[in-house]
Amino acid sequence: MTNFNPRQGERWQLKASPMSYPMARGDGEHSYSQNSNVQREVVEAARVLVKKAIEENMEFSNSSGTCNTFAIADFGCSIGSNTLIATQNIIEAVKHKYQSQHPNHPSLEFQVFFNDHLNNDFNTLFGNLPPSGEFFAAGVPGSFHNRLFPKSSLHLGHSSCALHWLSKVPDEVMDVNSPAWNRDSIHCSGVSKEVAKAYAAQFQNDMERFLNARAQEVVGGGLLVLTVSGEAERTFSSQTFRGLLNDILGSCLADMAEEGLISEEKLEAFNLPIYNPTIQEMEAVLQRSAYFSVERISSMATQETISPIMAKGDGEHSYSQNSNSQRGIVEAAKVLVNSAIEDMLEFSNSCGTSNTFAIADFGCSTGSNTLIATQNIIKAVKQKYQSQYPNHPPLEFQLFFNDHVNNDFNTLFRSFPPSWEFFAAGVPGSFYNRLFPKASLHLGYSSSALHWLSKVPDEVMNVNSPAWNKDSFHCSGVSKEVNKAYAAQFQNDMERFLNARAQEVVGGGLLLLTVFGLPEGTVQSQTFRGVVNDIMYNCLKDMAEEGLISEEKLEAFNLPMYIPTILELEAVLQRNAYFSVERISSLIGNPIPSTSPSIIQPLSKSMRAIFQELIRQHFGDHIVDSVFERYPRTLSENLHKMRN
Repeated sequence: MTNFNPRQGERWQLKASPMSYPMARGDGEHSYSQNSNVQREVVEAARVLVKKAIEENMEFSNSSGTCNTFAIADFGCSIGSNTLIATQNIIEAVKHKYQSQHPNHPSLEFQVFFNDHLNNDFNTLFGNLPPSGEFFAAGVPGSFHNRLFPKSSLHLGHSSCALHWLSKVPDEVMDVNSPAWNRDSIHCSGVSKEVAKAYAAQFQNDMERFLNARAQEVVGGGLLVLTVSGEAERTFSSQTFRGLLNDILGSCLADMAEEGLISEEKLEAFNLPIYNPTIQEMEAVLQRSAYFSVERISSMATQETISPIMAKGDGEHSYSQNSNSQRGIVEAAKVLVNSAIEDMLEFSNSCGTSNTFAIADFGCSTGSNTLIATQNIIKAVKQKYQSQYPNHPPLEFQLFFNDHVNNDFNTLFRSFPPSWEFFAAGVPGSFYNRLFPKASLHLGYSSSALHWLSKVPDEVMNVNSPAWNKDSFHCSGVSKEVNKAYAAQFQNDMERFLNARAQEVVGGGLLLLTVFGLPEGTVQSQTFRGVVNDIMYNCLKDMAEEGLISEEKLEAFNLPMYIPTILELEAVLQRNAYFSVERISSLIGNPIPSTSPSIIQPLSKSMRAIFQELIRQHFGDHIVDSVFERYPRTLSENLHKMRN
């Protein structure tokens, strides 16, 4: 998030013939309007920063002059409601500051210019305009890399999730004789230094053109507020969520080329005109500008970029090698799982005329735990089916292993036994959304996964909210407001999970869930799990005090995790209109592990396997080793807290 003020400068004439990359039109199933929730969350998350920028930096005496009209432009508006949410946030913040400074002046009138490429679907955008008429609206077609407005005609310019789109693919990337020819990828993956250098240079050139154009259009004392998609320093794009999605798209096109559906030549000539700069690159190009003073550069963590995935591979720090406690839960639940299948599974309805029995493990991760669990399920289903239908052919089992898109499915698949007795498939995606066709599963299963939320609650990240979680990074239970926000997010997520599964599981099928829970009235920080989380937070806090990470970064970091009470879990299950709750059992194994010094190394490794990806995604690769070198020492110093 960047905001800055224009300074006086000479006029630059810029000419270009930009390419055009409009989002999918209309408001149908495949439209951008219906499929831009991630961008909407960025707009919502930036609201506090935008308001603060306007409050601290907007100068009405210069920017408004004698005119009572306040002109706003959204560069790269696209077609959905996101631009309307953003401009509404801006209008509210401007109104608030203006009225506090000039309480006796007439109210401002707002004119909002919505800019995007010439072939943007302005019709759909205009159809979404609110009927209240709080502002005068106009659509401005053209590339924001060029001049679009008369000199000194705008008071505030805004752009969100648009400036990573380049004016064109770098020429070198398309040149077969260039070292930067990007033959084996469709985007700037970061693997090739030459490709990355070409993309970085194009981004720098485009940003300079954008700033030079805005310098002539924005009045002195006005603001330019930009939200730009970026990457952490020393991170390859292909290691990020965005980059992985681009790689998957490239793989689909490569498969189609191999099948002769598209030409190899066409594929090699296709590159995405997208570049996500590092924060340092963005700062450098802004600081070089001769026309703007940079007032603030803020890093903003957004929810969809933080995925709670376990440590990949099967090495020393992997989840595969450090998930013994989760394995213990799977084994302990075996008797309950067998009993549920024996008592409740109805083959007559659930299998129909097909001999295939479909099972899905939601939140499978990478280790062998999911295989142990599914083998237990298969054995129990087989036993019941054979006892009911001894003369029928045996069932065939199809197992779907589900987890986030960037879960390490490769390691999972390599861990399969050499002669497994099922047909396997990996299903990438959040289990809070639909993942399967209607009535296609006979049994759904999840173990030690549903405490992971779809996102951190918005209120917890909002500095102006009573639920701002400044002094912790998880739901410790100390603050009622924080606890209420997390509890509401859990309830909403569980309802989404159950509603999705209700459409996917056949009548007579089963949904078996093992969920972490707390006794009623327990404060999370008083539990073993809460103490180990607090120790992790203290390590990060020490690093912030030493200047190794920023205070701002630490305050913006929260775990998307909530452990409900048993009563909370029962309530959300009982409210669901699609499932009948047949059995809720408390599984009590050994909730408080041994607190002897021998636990320090295994527990530290387990915490690293679980949390290192979250920490890496938020703070960057460079701090991961340091955090988990500190953790065993801090854990050793705090063992006494776990014994109390």
